[in-house]
Amino acid sequence: MSILEDEMKQRKQGQAARAAILVAVAVLAAACGSSSPTAPPPVTTYNVALASAGGTAVTGTAVIEDNDGPTSTVRVELVGLDVNSAHAGHVHKGSCVAQGAIFQGLQVVTAGADGRGTATTAQVPDSLLTGEYYIQYHVGANPPGAPIACGDLPE
Repeated sequence: MSILEDEMKQRKQGQAARAAILVAVAVLAAACGSSSPTAPPPVTTYNVALASAGGTAVTGTAVIEDNDGPTSTVRVELVGLDVNSAHAGHVHKGSCVAQGAIFQGLQVVTAGADGRGTATTAQVPDSLLTGEYYIQYHVGANPPGAPIACGDLPE
């Protein structure tokens, strides 16, 4: 074999090795990029009716989103409020009939010109979803005063 033939053979082997490396890199890159992202865990939602209390016409709803982890988010909407009024809310131990101590404060609901108001409270412990608690909103913000709306929480 001549020197020229030997050099061409080595060149072809080098090209084949480079091609094999490029194919391997392409396969690995494709494999890394093909993993599908994991979907977030589903959020369980509970809807709670807030009935009027204390002879008021105030009613509403509480939507509880049981987040992934040890907490929930509570979103409250009240209707029938006095214009521009502010109302403290709490999660209490017990039920609307057998009322107990405050377990967790909720954000104040402030009514707009239409007598509606909303508030969202994050990081509420999931233990409120044991069937042993209720949500209650009050006639004022500070001091809270008498109850105006109440709803028992589900298990």
